[in-house]
Amino acid sequence: MTIKGTESNVYRGLRWGLIVLSVVVLVSVIIVLAVDLVSINRTNPMDTRSLRDKYTAKAIIITIGVLAILLQIAGVVGAATENICLCSTYGIMSIVLASFSLIYAIMTKYVAGYYLFVIFLISGLDAVYIAKYDT
Repeated sequence: MTIKGTESNVYRGLRWGLIVLSVVVLVSVIIVLAVDLVSINRTNPMDTRSLRDKYTAKAIIITIGVLAILLQIAGVVGAATENICLCSTYGIMSIVLASFSLIYAIMTKYVAGYYLFVIFLISGLDAVYIAKYDT
């Protein structure tokens, strides 16, 4: 038997948890993006092959970073407005980003990739649970 009003408190806690997680992930993505771009700039500028690869790597990292930032903003908006469709889309896309982060971390042995994997996965599962809980 549940106490009246308990479910709304649980839902409110999940919603605020998703907002906080999305902001933490947003800040983390920005920090990891900046560190990655700085580390790419430390290659030998005289090697034309590495220069071409450097520009390609920068373009890929910036594109993925911007998409991740937009996704986190969508997560904050979805949780704040209690939009089920946006929360479920955010959750699924965060889980997909978590799998990409895990692959990136395994291939490059980069510790920040594991960190991004964990926080993307937790925020994605929280968003999916909110969408399931609200229906």
